[in-house]
Amino acid sequence: MKSAEENYQRSSQYFGCQPGEYIASVGASNGYIEAQISLFVDHLEWYLQDIDSACLFEFPKVRTHFEQLSGKPINATFQLVLGSFLQTNLPDQYFDRILLSNVYHELSDRGAILRDLYTKLKPGGVMIIMERMARKKGERHKDCGHVKLVEPDFIQEMRSFSFRLRKKEASATLPNLQFFTFEAIP
Repeated sequence: MKSAEENYQRSSQYFGCQPGEYIASVGASNGYIEAQISLFVDHLEWYLQDIDSACLFEFPKVRTHFEQLSGKPINATFQLVLGSFLQTNLPDQYFDRILLSNVYHELSDRGAILRDLYTKLKPGGVMIIMERMARKKGERHKDCGHVKLVEPDFIQEMRSFSFRLRKKEASATLPNLQFFTFEAIP
């Protein structure tokens, strides 16, 4: 449990999840981050979205792991949603918060997904994107080989898809890990 708490303090807390929120996590994989957040923030309604059904189907094991770790049931609800490269299949105007955790750089058609996500936020909702930014153009992620984002270009790209930067935070302990909070421009 100590490790889960340390992970939450180092990174997941920056997503800013609040009790009672409706949250979509795009590219959630097996829901590890979302289950971990739910240990520390109660009464969340999650939609875990991914394009890989095999990852999503691992979620029950992940949830059980965290419940056993904490010794209590997770007080959150979870819906699993299979999306595609072009759409999330999430409900419209439903979410207080949409999370993209280390996934934005992997989107093959950012325009299609961002236009889709724009319609998913409630009025006043926010999208939080966690990424490790490049120090120079052309730098690649070691784990996946995709090109890292360059911050000014990334912020301009988000603006071109009708999202305005509201806030930026850096993890105090993890180098180059940035959390960008965007709001939809009406």
